[in-house]
Amino acid sequence: MTNTLAERLISRRKKLGLTQDQLAKPAKMTRVTVSNIELGNSTNIRAESLFAIAKVLKCNPEWLLSGKGPEELDSSPQLSGDNFTPGPEVEQKCPIINWVQAGSWTQIDEPFDNVEYLPAPVKCSPGTFILRIKGDSMEPRFEEGDLIYVDPAKVDPEHSKYVVAMLEDSHEATFKQLQLIDGKKYLKALNPDYPPEMKFIKINGNCRIVGTVVSHVKPI
Repeated sequence: MTNTLAERLISRRKKLGLTQDQLAKPAKMTRVTVSNIELGNSTNIRAESLFAIAKVLKCNPEWLLSGKGPEELDSSPQLSGDNFTPGPEVEQKCPIINWVQAGSWTQIDEPFDNVEYLPAPVKCSPGTFILRIKGDSMEPRFEEGDLIYVDPAKVDPEHSKYVVAMLEDSHEATFKQLQLIDGKKYLKALNPDYPPEMKFIKINGNCRIVGTVVSHVKPI
């Protein structure tokens, strides 16, 4: 049973009959990096590295990272004369934007210039964007440098969902957990060391939900 990233990576690599070198080279990383991931020495993984490894292994990056979803992304038969089965086309790529942009985000059809785009590991709306975590308010689950995918089509989240919100008198968005307690709404910081007045922010008409977090990718 493959319960960890390392176990899933080893299982998938061996299933395809690849050596660590044969995985590392097309994924543009060293064999030592692959070895460290498989040994469990590297428990976090950069989004770029995750997608590169998943592409070489022809598997679902979400399954590789968390074990969720199907292992296979493409079950079409191998084309005659090809050395491999082509992976699925990336249906959607999302831009990495900053927290100021997130505060005034609206769904757009035209792509940004000079902005990095990454594939979406889950199904999400066309306006979904990516933020890079900063600060320690959501530790230990979300650490500085982690990537979160935010879907702006989901602005009516349920209790305990992770949201990006815009507070009045703030020039940039904030990332918190939504709490619905006794009919009241709060934004909660996960950091257990935060004082109560900073850990819970009561919201009403002073806050706009920008979107709900639909995926979380850790760097390596």
